[in-house]
This record gives sequence, structure tokens and C-alpha cells, in this order.
Amino acid sequence: MPCCSCVFYFALITGGISFKYIDPQYYEFKRLCETESRTTIYNQDLYRIDNERENKKRYYDAITQKEYFRDKFVENRSSINISSRLIESKNVLYYEKHLIYKEVYYWYKEIGLWLSGDEGAGFGLKARQKLLCENGIISVRL
Repeated sequence: MPCCSCVFYFALITGGISFKYIDPQYYEFKRLCETESRTTIYNQDLYRIDNERENKKRYYDAITQKEYFRDKFVENRSSINISSRLIESKNVLYYEKHLIYKEVYYWYKEIGLWLSGDEGAGFGLKARQKLLCENGIISVRL
């Protein structure tokens, strides 16, 4: 059995041990990521202004020659638990009842063992991590 423990420790150190490949919810997450996860922009000018205003209370746009106020931007967020480890989140942004964009993204709670920490803070084991899918791209979130 010492050989099996060496394989376990080697897998743990080199990147962790994940059980996502034997979980049907992970494959549902990947399918939803490829087909449903997207950002749809309905108003290109307001979307550009939202990205440029940088949380200022007032923003003057030289292109449209109008002033925009932060408190008139309204963001609606909602989440639905699809299963025990799969969550669908929606984010919709409005400006004075004008729809700017709608974003749909997915979270997957992955179960496994990962080595965490560093030399200064010490090492430890993590048993869970979250995967985020935005616009068809999967990334690890802590």
C-alpha cells in the first residue's frame, strides 16, 4: 500500500484531486456554459457609458452630450439553484427603464482535495472550490 499513498500525495501536490469528472452535475454545468452563458448588450451607448463612468456620481458623456447619474443605473441580480452544486445567476442593468444588458452565468461547487497556502502562511487542504462560467469561459474562483 505504500505505492498507493505515494500516488495520492503526488496527485495532491501536482494539482489536487478533483471528483468533478464523475459528477453528472459538472457535465450539466459544462453544457449550460457552452449553450446558455452569455452577455447580451441591448444598448451599446449606455453600455459604453456604464463602463466609462467608474462609479462617479455624475458622468458627462462627450459623444451623446448628456449627463448621466449613478443613482439612475439600476442593477437586478437573481440566482436559481438548479441542483445542489449548480447555480444559475442573472444580472440585468437598466438606466431609467432602458435595458442596457443582460448577463447569464453559472457557478459550480467542485468537491475534491487541493493543497493551498504558501511557505509564509503555512499549508493546508481545501475540500471545495467554485468554478465560474461567464460567456463560455470557465475559471476557478476562491
